[in-house]
Amino acid sequence: MQRLISPILTRRPTLLAGPRSARRYDAVVSLRAYREARQLRESAERILAVSARHMLPGA
Repeated sequence: MQRLISPILTRRPTLLAGPRSARRYDAVVSLRAYREARQLRESAERILAVSARHMLPGA
């Protein structure tokens, strides 16, 4: 669901801001999205590691 919404949100300010600042805005948005995705992946890996540790008998 998030993947469907985000392109709409990233495109809308380009219409208001104009072509010059649009590129900079896209760069900021993509960097922020990349950073958030990395944080989500790291937290998911941490949760999986902890849950796997709890599931293993005698761990």
